[in-house]
Amino acid sequence: MKNSGLQNRFSPNDTYVWMFWYKCMWCGENKWDCLHHIISPSSLDHRLGEFNSSILNSSPMHNRKCHIDNGLLHHRDIEIKLLEKTMTALKYDGYILTNLDRAFTEAYWDTHFKHFNNLLK
Repeated sequence: MKNSGLQNRFSPNDTYVWMFWYKCMWCGENKWDCLHHIISPSSLDHRLGEFNSSILNSSPMHNRKCHIDNGLLHHRDIEIKLLEKTMTALKYDGYILTNLDRAFTEAYWDTHFKHFNNLLK
C-alpha cells in the first residue's frame, strides 16, 4: 500500500485558533473533532512544500462521519468551497495571515485562490 503522506501537519496553535468554531464544515452539525487538510497528498493539485501546513488548509470536521473515506472532499470545486469557508470564518474571527499562509495562497493561486481574492485582503 502506498504511503499517502497523510499525517497531522497542523501546529497545536491551529487547533486553538479553531476553538471559536463549533460546527463541521461538511455537514454543518455541532462538535467537529478533527482538522481536515483541504489540499492533501490525495488532491490532484497537491504540491510538496511546508506551506501545506498553513491554517488556511484546515477545515473542522467530524472525523469518522464526514472526513474518513469521503472522496468528494478532493474534488477541486469542493476544495475551493472549503477554502472559502475557512477563510471567511478566520477573517470573521480577526485572524491575520502569516507568511506561511501567504506562501500557501501563492502555491495554489491558479488552481484555488484566484476565485476569491477579496478574502485575502
